[in-house]
Order: sequence, then C-alpha cells, then structure tokens
Amino acid sequence: MLAAFLSTEETMAKKSTPWSVEEVTTFLHYISDEKIQRELDGMTRNIKVFQEVSTLMATSGYSRTVVQCREKLKKLKGEYRLVKDNNNTSGAARKNWKWFDLMNSIYGHRPASVGREGGLDSATALLESMNDDYVLNNEDEPTPSGASISSISTAQTPARAQTPTPSASSTPRVVLGKRRREELELQLAQQKEHQEQNLAQQEKNLAQQEKSHAQQEKIHAELREDRALQAQYMNQSLVEAREARLLEATLRREEMARVESFNASFMRTICQVLGGTSAQSPPPL
Repeated sequence: MLAAFLSTEETMAKKSTPWSVEEVTTFLHYISDEKIQRELDGMTRNIKVFQEVSTLMATSGYSRTVVQCREKLKKLKGEYRLVKDNNNTSGAARKNWKWFDLMNSIYGHRPASVGREGGLDSATALLESMNDDYVLNNEDEPTPSGASISSISTAQTPARAQTPTPSASSTPRVVLGKRRREELELQLAQQKEHQEQNLAQQEKNLAQQEKSHAQQEKIHAELREDRALQAQYMNQSLVEAREARLLEATLRREEMARVESFNASFMRTICQVLGGTSAQSPPPL
C-alpha cells in the first residue's frame, strides 16, 4: 500500500500540508462517483474504498494517504451537515460555504444514515470504526528509508506472527485510540440522552393527549346530561299540559251539568207558577 512505502519525513510533511482548492475539488470529484458512493454505503469497513481514492488522487498528481482521504471526507461531511442544519433552521442566519453546492450535489439526495459513513447508528458501528482507525494507523507507520518493496513483502508474514515489542512509536496510536474511544463514548452518551429526551417528550405528549381525551369525555358527559335534563323537562311539560287539558275538560263538563240542572229547576219553577195562576183565575163571562 502507498502509505506503507512513505518515509517518516514524507509522512509528517503530508500531514502538515493543507489541501488546496483544486485538490479538494479533485477529491470530491472522485468521491462523487456512483461506484465509490455505493461502496461507501454498502461496506462496513471501507478502508479499501479510501485506498482506491488515494490511488486516484495520486494519478491526478496529489499524494494523499488513506487516513488523510478518510479524515478529509469526514470533516467535509461534518461541516456540510452543520451548514445544512443551520440553513434549514427557521430564524437562523444563513451560512455560506464554498463546498456546500458540490457536497449537496453528492449527499443532498442521499439519506443521512445510509452506510457507516452516513452516521454512527449503533454500538457495533462505533466499535468497527475504532477497528478501522487502528488498521489505518498501522498502515500509516512509515517504512525505514531504503527498504525495498520485496523486503517489505517478505518481512510482512513473520512480522504478523511475532509478538509486537512495546516501543515509543506505539504511544501515538494508544493515545489516538483512547481519544477515539472517548469521542465515541461521548457520542453514545449524547445519543442516549437524545433518545431519553425523545422518550420523555413522547410520554409528555401522551399525557397531554390523555388529558385532552379526558376533557373531551367530560364535555361529552355534560352534553349527555344536559340532553337528558332537556328530555326530562319536555316530558314533564307534556304531562303537565295533558293534565291541564283533562282538568279543563272536567271543569267544563261540571259547569255544563250545573247549567243544565239550573235550567231544569228554573223551568219547573216557571211551570209551577204558571199552573197556579191559571187555577185561581175567574171563569170567563
């Protein structure tokens, strides 16, 4: 691999060399290739993908290691997400970034959580990312000056079988691995906190829905009670009206009976008076 053949001086020089505008444009041109994107989305350990990108950069005259290509893409994607989230936030001042349009043409239509490069979605992905960093750090170790490719390939097999001897050169990898673990633990803690906040918000929303449902049930019960009272009042009014009509009819019948009785008594009295007068009158001359 290309990084395995670099001397210590060359490796340190490349790590301190900033990326030019043309170099980043070329890098994103290769990253935007659909084949590269499919491999980044589909592969969990994508070291080989960045090795391919590093080789393509070398063909364009830019010598970048696997680690540098991987870290550059990670930084560009992180900045892209920050700018995109800020510009999508209502009321936030819009940010301008010279790589936004190019990054948006690559990732604007892709789900944010596709593949491991799209986001760390699980503890398994985090551990595999740590494993990738360890492998990439091993690949970045410089080969002593003057060593030939054949001597390196010959020495690779027994070197893997031997127990590595602790040395001062292993300290940066240990520090980097510890720092990486701390960052991943922080990300996991933030994800857990975010999930707990979402769960608490869901419980709050559920409680509000239950409260609203209870209030609606109370309103419905009051409406049912009002309708029952109205129905009872109407029934009572109908009963009272019917009783009033019956009482009025009874009073009329009684009044008519009294009138008829009075008329009959009056007629008898008249007849008696008239009959008595005719009996006492003198006979005609």
